[in-house]
Amino acid sequence: MSPNISTKGLKNLTIMIDKHKIGIVGLGKLGQSLYDVISDTTDMEVVYYDIISQDQKYKYEPIESIKETCTLIFICVSTPENPLYDGSDLFYLHDLKEFDYDYTAVHDTLIDLDGCRGAIIISSTISPKGIDDIILNTGNLRIIYNPFMFEGGNEYNSILNQKNIIIGSNRDPQILIDFYRNISPDAAIHTLSFTESALLKMIHNSYVSLRISFVNAVQRLTYEVGGEAQNILNALKEFPIFNTPRFLNIGLPSGGPCIPRDSLVLSRITKEGLFDDIVSERMIHIDWLSDNIIDLMTIYGKTTISLFGLSYKKGVKSLKGSSAVLLKKSLENKDIKCYVDRETVNSFNVLLNEDSTLLENKSLYYDIWRDRVIVKE
Repeated sequence: MSPNISTKGLKNLTIMIDKHKIGIVGLGKLGQSLYDVISDTTDMEVVYYDIISQDQKYKYEPIESIKETCTLIFICVSTPENPLYDGSDLFYLHDLKEFDYDYTAVHDTLIDLDGCRGAIIISSTISPKGIDDIILNTGNLRIIYNPFMFEGGNEYNSILNQKNIIIGSNRDPQILIDFYRNISPDAAIHTLSFTESALLKMIHNSYVSLRISFVNAVQRLTYEVGGEAQNILNALKEFPIFNTPRFLNIGLPSGGPCIPRDSLVLSRITKEGLFDDIVSERMIHIDWLSDNIIDLMTIYGKTTISLFGLSYKKGVKSLKGSSAVLLKKSLENKDIKCYVDRETVNSFNVLLNEDSTLLENKSLYYDIWRDRVIVKE
């Protein structure tokens, strides 16, 4: 259902946009990257407020000043989840209770902005089931929901080169559309209701998990019947039905701070069906990988496993939602002693050095990111 659009009261807001002052509340990775993109690509003045950090690189203003002077205010504060559900712990769906985020920082920010005349853009992650409650309690504030889908470790370029922009609103969001015409003139803008916009982001991320789960299943299938899974996947990349080569490489299940978690949110809403299967498939593949590694240890007479690279993907340091961490926990739950060289992927070069003191004869070496086992004889 399309949102109910109202243009009442937009005249003053349209006049204010000429002042070109943008406020950002929350200077985490999203807030910093958004600040940098706006500063680098427009002549708009940008300021920020953060309750914890003050960075000399950016122009700080108190929240009261941002409230009074900014045309657009982006809320980029954290909405953390229970650490059990961030995607880096072993669990099964029957063990899970209701899932939701902690919206304390969003609520507190909206209270601080009470009476604001500008448009307030919430870019913090919000569950489709929680967004209406947040919006209904904001009184006369002009709220727009604008979730970002950026690639971890490449936040700046993800925002700068957006192909799709999600806008959720029950009023005319033209002020934000005009803003994005300056930042991302070629991007497609999808204007939806609040609930639809929150769903769209999470469904997008769950589809990424679905593709990766499909590849995980192909890997297990070819292992059983013979052949190289990656040879098949490389060929599939050329078929029109697989219109992108992304996520068609063997390896670990989906990972990161958003994708596994968003699938979990949707599974807790539907309670059964495909989204449950996506979450379960992640655990199934981790269990299969750990069993395979144990089999290799037996074949080669090894008693320990050394893992190289625990971050959730190449080139980043974060372990949040990491399937590599899940694999380590799965092995340890099966009484396998695991050693970790470093948490980042770049340590693989150490493996190739035959003189390295890290190479012990008792260990089987598994490079997570290349799905490659190295045995030191």
